[in-house]
Amino acid sequence: MNRTSSTAFAEAADTIFGVRPEDVLAALESAADALDWLQATFDAVGVLYERGEPSDELRIKHLAEAGSSIAKHASTSAHGSHAVLGLALDAARVRKT
Repeated sequence: MNRTSSTAFAEAADTIFGVRPEDVLAALESAADALDWLQATFDAVGVLYERGEPSDELRIKHLAEAGSSIAKHASTSAHGSHAVLGLALDAARVRKT
């Protein structure tokens, strides 16, 4: 994409969505980061479970709580971004229903 077309794309995105393309990418990056954290959390739970130590039960519980919190915040953020972009598409009359 040349400079003129990339500028036109950025302007179109701003006009339709009310956000810059970088902002859309930032929301996706945030969701990907949250999924990476969830993967690490589940991996840790698996390792602790396989060890089978009774003392690990509390650690597993805390990791489950942390994973739930990560998922809740990521979900709230993703739903918010989806709603904002959806409303923008509706306002621009470009979303097909």
